[in-house]
Amino acid sequence: MGTYNKGILGSFRGTVGTVVGSSWRGIAVMKSRSGKRKGLPSQAQLDQQTRFSMMTEFLGNFKSLLDLGFSKFGKAKTAYNSAFSYNLKEAISGGYGNAAIQYDNILLTKGKLFNAMDAIAEAAAGKVKFSWSDDTGIKNAKADDQVILAVYCENKKTALYHLNLGTRADMGAELPIPTAFHGKQVRAWISFISADGKEIADSLYLGELLAD
Repeated sequence: MGTYNKGILGSFRGTVGTVVGSSWRGIAVMKSRSGKRKGLPSQAQLDQQTRFSMMTEFLGNFKSLLDLGFSKFGKAKTAYNSAFSYNLKEAISGGYGNAAIQYDNILLTKGKLFNAMDAIAEAAAGKVKFSWSDDTGIKNAKADDQVILAVYCENKKTALYHLNLGTRADMGAELPIPTAFHGKQVRAWISFISADGKEIADSLYLGELLAD
């Protein structure tokens, strides 16, 4: 049971009637107490549960990267939750029985740093080779921006990513992949982060390729 002593507009913790009070990151939060579910879930509820579960499984592979990639959007909620909300809204279609992730709409990092033009990903023996144009000087792009590379194997439900395999001026880098990925389809993304870590680019989806 909860109590309050600062008037109806004051903050409180616990349950008062049908209202639950709590505090999160120093912010007073008040919400309705959940009741028992009556009957079977609706189609809309099944659709949302399916999309939520699928996105949770996928983004869980990129937790540390998302914490970095969405760090500027985590004021009212965590960076990961900001990333989850964005991708759940923008990068999944369908629902119960036919939900699908729209990988070309996925963002693993989000920011205002210029990404790369002409970026491509290609399979090579035991690795994925990335290449891009040196866009130093275009908008806020700098030669020492660090490249961020990521791949995801849907068959293995496993992701790999690396934050310091090269700079924008290098125009190329290689991301080693495990033998478990060989012969499997993998999806690739590229992004950049400034040398001081203050700016980051929207990640760019480079498509699907067959790993060697």
